[in-house]
Amino acid sequence: MATLIDHIVPPNEYFEEVAILRIPTAQSWKIPAFVLYGGWNACPDAAEIMSVAKYWREKYDADICAIGNGTLEFRVGRPPSTFEGALKLLREHILFCPEGFNDLAHVPDLVQTFAESLQSSRYWTFWWD
Repeated sequence: MATLIDHIVPPNEYFEEVAILRIPTAQSWKIPAFVLYGGWNACPDAAEIMSVAKYWREKYDADICAIGNGTLEFRVGRPPSTFEGALKLLREHILFCPEGFNDLAHVPDLVQTFAESLQSSRYWTFWWD
C-alpha cells in the first residue's frame, strides 16, 4: 500500500510514531466520519467521501484500507473487467481527486495507460494538498 510510505519520509526510513485505530464499524466507507477526514482545500468532505466509498464498495468491492496525511487508499476486490468500464472509473477518479491527474491534460496518451492500469490494480491511492 502506497499510503504506508508517506511522501515526507525518505525511502527505507520509518516513522517514529504511527497511529493504528480500531474503528467501531464493519463498513470501511464509514471511516471518514469517525476520523473527520476531508474538507480541506480540494479534498471532498467526509460525507462526500463516504458516498463515493460506499458506491465503490458496492461496484468494485473496494474498501478503505489506509488513511495518511492527505492520502486515502482503497483495496480493490473487483476491478473493472473491460476497458470501457475502466475508462468510466477513471472519470470517477478524476472527479473525486483531480490533483492526481494533472498530467492527463498535457499527455492525452496517458488516458489509455491510466484506464488500462485500473483493470488490474488492486489498490487506488488518492492524494490532496
